[in-house]
Amino acid sequence: MNPNAQVTLASVSVNPTSVKGGTSPTGTVTLAAPAPAGGVSVELWTNGTPAFVPVSVSIPAGSTTGTFSVTTTTTTTSMQATITAFYNGMSKTATLTVTP
Repeated sequence: MNPNAQVTLASVSVNPTSVKGGTSPTGTVTLAAPAPAGGVSVELWTNGTPAFVPVSVSIPAGSTTGTFSVTTTTTTTSMQATITAFYNGMSKTATLTVTP
């Protein structure tokens, strides 16, 4: 049996949820239970401009959260970015507003 099969994805969030373009808010992925021995890697995705995320975030064994930096680009109008985390067949989404 795969020990990671029991760990599920609880949420993904960005703080703050609205930033000026060119700043780097912090994203957090939360698991519903502590990561097993060896930890887990949660895949990340964004719809692109105005925000970019790393390909994945590692959550160490025994922890329920992992953080990552979101890179934003400058914009001339307010734009929304969708950030999605994928793990064990589940996905969770957060929205980030990037302002001029």
